[in-house]
Amino acid sequence: MGRKLLQNFLCSFNAPVWNIISHPERPILFVETRNEADLRATFHALEMKHGTFLWRDLLLDESWWVGISGVLEDVLLFHTYQDGSSPEKKQLIGYDFQHKMELWRISGFSWSQQGKGVLLGSLEEAGERKPAMLHVRSGKIEEIGANAPLAIEPLSGDENIGIQYPFHYTEESEHYSTVAEFLKIYIKSHPVKALEYLEFKDLVAISYYLYQGEKLANFLLVMDTRQEIQLHEKLQEALDGVGMNTFFIMEEWLIYVKQKNQIVAHTLS
Repeated sequence: MGRKLLQNFLCSFNAPVWNIISHPERPILFVETRNEADLRATFHALEMKHGTFLWRDLLLDESWWVGISGVLEDVLLFHTYQDGSSPEKKQLIGYDFQHKMELWRISGFSWSQQGKGVLLGSLEEAGERKPAMLHVRSGKIEEIGANAPLAIEPLSGDENIGIQYPFHYTEESEHYSTVAEFLKIYIKSHPVKALEYLEFKDLVAISYYLYQGEKLANFLLVMDTRQEIQLHEKLQEALDGVGMNTFFIMEEWLIYVKQKNQIVAHTLS
């Protein structure tokens, strides 16, 4: 018998999901939701194994011009910025997500790589940027000489380590044509604009778009190697354009956002 997709959980939020990052070592998702009507950004920590929240609806004192930057060990990183016309970050905030406690705030530091317990980047002083290293628990910054060897081996700066994203194909890609022809057999229609494709275990997942009137609708189709459909549902509708990373894989979970304000996870049996 083939494997089956089983819905693990469905979480609804009071505002659209804006950003999702994963912990690099633990099955935890950090979710950023943004309510444009109230100019309020809220944050949530979701423990995947049990489909429960460590906490939710966290609101910082800067209620709108703030977002998630990453996570390292027990420290969740936020950044604040001036406004929508100035994306340059003002402050970096270290937040202990286990104890729900702010640890530090630093201005002028930007990071590009992670190491064990530290962030590698640069610090601006008197209009000049210098290489620097930030210790995430203490908030202490050490300047790094231009020719000094690093005491650590830096890790990837990707805050979503451990997540598999689908391949994104536009209509101009030859891969798009191949997947589209395969897909037409099952949906009896021609997908448009873009496709996202990912194989995992013995399943294949395809995100595709169809016109509904003058707008687009986004669908997700999941099949097993026997070409039996395990999941087929509409994710979004009334869209003006296509998205990126409309679904992803984290360990044994297939995760996607539905109707903008729901996170759905299915586990592979």
